[in-house]
Amino acid sequence: MVYHSPQADVWRNLALEAHLLDRADLDRPLLLTWAGCEAVVLGRNQNPWRECDPEALSAAGVPLARRVSGGGTVYHDPGNLNYGVITDRTRYEPERVYAVAERALAGFGVRLERVEKTRLYVRGRKCSGHAFAFRRGRALHHGTLLVEADLERLERMLTPALPALETAAVPSVRAPVANLAEFAPGLDIPSLRDALERAFIELFGSGPRLRLSLNDAEEEDLTLREAQLRAPEWLYGRTPPFSADLPGGRRVRVRRGRLDDGRGDWFRPEIPEP
Repeated sequence: MVYHSPQADVWRNLALEAHLLDRADLDRPLLLTWAGCEAVVLGRNQNPWRECDPEALSAAGVPLARRVSGGGTVYHDPGNLNYGVITDRTRYEPERVYAVAERALAGFGVRLERVEKTRLYVRGRKCSGHAFAFRRGRALHHGTLLVEADLERLERMLTPALPALETAAVPSVRAPVANLAEFAPGLDIPSLRDALERAFIELFGSGPRLRLSLNDAEEEDLTLREAQLRAPEWLYGRTPPFSADLPGGRRVRVRRGRLDDGRGDWFRPEIPEP
């Protein structure tokens, strides 16, 4: 099964991934692709203040979201293509999922190189990161592909508010990045999406792209998941405990995104002295 989400909203698409992971008919593996608006997306177990500056993102009108999978923080804009393979856990083969992108890009003369477990590079620069979620006997393996993104803005949006703090949160691995269009002039989101779909069908034997149709109960589930992903309790409350020194020398401890000082306010690095 091959689906493309026409939605641009980051929370809607993240909710759709989670919905399909939990509820899709997985007689055959499923491919979902989407390209959305500008956003910064955290991994499930990350600290937003170490990965970016939530206040600066808000001032710039850039959404900050947290997904259900692990891994590092990624920047999305309309020049970024997102894709995910969802399958029964017993049928999950990581190599075949990576091969979808590798085969698709090979058709444009681009050779991807795997670095460690989750990153794809071209000529020493990162163009794709991957993350995973496993639950209820199912697997989600998804990734981003930088096609023609604004890389200067990417760097600005991923500048942390508090780069040095004490935490067990999973850190992102910083690396030089590149757009795939740099290595394949003329490559764009639609052409790469079509190539990914062809490669997926060749590797997994699934049929052509289908229109994603949800019944009333599924739409209700999707709406509920989207609301949960938007909630501060998910975005900030999932943050592992940490300690930090604020400007002016004040040291704070934060648990579940709230100050551990008896007041329980949501943490902000600019909180003034009491």
